[in-house]
Amino acid sequence: MVRSSADGSGENLGRSALVTGGSLGIGLEFAKELSKKGYEVKIVGRNVERLENAKHEIQEACDTETSVVTQSVDLGSSGIEMGEIFDRSFSLVILNAGIAGRGKILEQSPEVLERMVKTNISQQVLMTKHAILNAQSSSTSCTVLHVSSIVSDVNFPFSATYGATKRFNELFAIQVARSLRGKDIRTHVVKPSTTTTRLTGYKDNLFTSEASQVASATLNSMPYHLCQTQYGSLNHAI
Repeated sequence: MVRSSADGSGENLGRSALVTGGSLGIGLEFAKELSKKGYEVKIVGRNVERLENAKHEIQEACDTETSVVTQSVDLGSSGIEMGEIFDRSFSLVILNAGIAGRGKILEQSPEVLERMVKTNISQQVLMTKHAILNAQSSSTSCTVLHVSSIVSDVNFPFSATYGATKRFNELFAIQVARSLRGKDIRTHVVKPSTTTTRLTGYKDNLFTSEASQVASATLNSMPYHLCQTQYGSLNHAI
């Protein structure tokens, strides 16, 4: 479902967007949809080859020439220079990068748990802060979309830590919106259910949705259905 946690009409989202985890899955589909809408898009991911493949895929999906910038960054590592990622002011920031790390917590290594927390929580907090500061310094509007998961509400087996990090994404976005109420900065949360991506490994069936469906439904709902919740696609509402 999609949750908007701030007021505003959403009609002036602008034409520049940053998408983390933009080389695969929902992130890639977000980048495609935004490029079709005329946005200049910057995608961030770990794998250089996948980023380049994603760039060509995005450009091929658009009928007109589009600007796509890529940057290789491991958001699960330490010492990331946020200034290098936020090298301009973005009117839309989609924080999609995440690590699932499914398994019983007692069987997961400290390294896996630490990377999950850094990627899913710590970097989302820092990137939200930089997105807001950039918007304020340039006197522009900014919307930050946090990609959570239905796992934050539903008890999925072997997803205790992952589900908790996704719940944090939602609560953090809501609190940020409340603290910035009245300013030209908004936060949203999308909570996809079963979606066929490389991360989830789900197969296509009646109750799953394609990543493209989730991305399209989310972006289309943001400008018009603020302060409401909805599922990422029709399949998720069944």
